[in-house]
Amino acid sequence: MKFVLLIYHIVPTNSLNQQNNTYVSYDVKNIPNDWMTNNDILDKINMCIDNIQCSKGRQFEVDKLYNNFVEILHSEMNDKLETKVKVLNSTNNRKRRIKKPWWNDKLTNKWNIVCTAERDYVTCKQGSLKQQLRKDFVDKRKDFDKLTQKYKRQYWYRRRKSLVNFSDNDTNQFS
Repeated sequence: MKFVLLIYHIVPTNSLNQQNNTYVSYDVKNIPNDWMTNNDILDKINMCIDNIQCSKGRQFEVDKLYNNFVEILHSEMNDKLETKVKVLNSTNNRKRRIKKPWWNDKLTNKWNIVCTAERDYVTCKQGSLKQQLRKDFVDKRKDFDKLTQKYKRQYWYRRRKSLVNFSDNDTNQFS
């Protein structure tokens, strides 16, 4: 039985004097079979349920018990599920180049860095600082281009290798 559990853990971070919120996203599509089956976890959950049933129903007690339950779930999720930290910023959350199968999250992050460097360069008014920002922008763009070509080559290499393996296994379709 598989179910979807969405828990967002908001963590405030400071970057360049602006407040960015991040959250941890868990990969719930690939839940392992041993998730939430450990006796220790089950005992903790049962104890938490018993504590909730025995509570007087006061709000601060319910909040405390709920926080304990969430901590139990987070510990199990951190141990057994893949995680990804996302920034709560509309420009960083979307996946770019959806129709390009070799595009991945690392390229999206690099692209966002290039866009930020370009924006800093274009909006700068000081001459010497603008030259330095242009140099930084060009360097970051070159790094992005190199990484893009690397992932593109790896993708096509894997595709070619899978075709060769397929042709070796089923020669009737290629004759």
